[in-house]
Amino acid sequence: MIDIHNHIIPAIDDGPDTLEQSLELLRIAEANDIERMVCTPHMHPGRYDNDINTIAPAFDVLVGHVQQAGIGVQLAMGAEVRFGEVDADQSGSADLFAFWWLMDFFLNHKGTKTQRKNHFFRALLLPVFCSSL
Repeated sequence: MIDIHNHIIPAIDDGPDTLEQSLELLRIAEANDIERMVCTPHMHPGRYDNDINTIAPAFDVLVGHVQQAGIGVQLAMGAEVRFGEVDADQSGSADLFAFWWLMDFFLNHKGTKTQRKNHFFRALLLPVFCSSL
C-alpha cells in the first residue's frame, strides 16, 4: 500500500513533534503493510512557512534515521499545498520539479477547477488533486 498524504516529518507542521514519534508512526505503518509514503507537510504561508529549503533538510534527516532504524517504508518528498496560497511559478526553485504537490482546493477559492489545474500544468508540475469539504 502507498500512503500519499501524511505529516510524518517531525517538527515541521502539525505532525509529530519529535523524531522518535515519527519513527514509531513509521513502524506502525510498516506493520500495517504500508510500503511507501509520500511525505506531504503543509506549505501554508503565515501558518507553516515551509518550502523546499525547510522541507528537504528535514526529509533527509528523517530518511537517514528510517534507514538506520531498519524501517522498510520507502519515503518520497512532497508537500500539501492549498491552491491560491502558494504559487508554482513563484517557488523560485527548480528542485520542485522532483517534488510531489498534493493540491487542496479550499471552498472559498475563486476560479474554475479547470483554470486551477491549467495553472499548474503550465508550470510543468503534476499535482495530485484533493478537495477539503
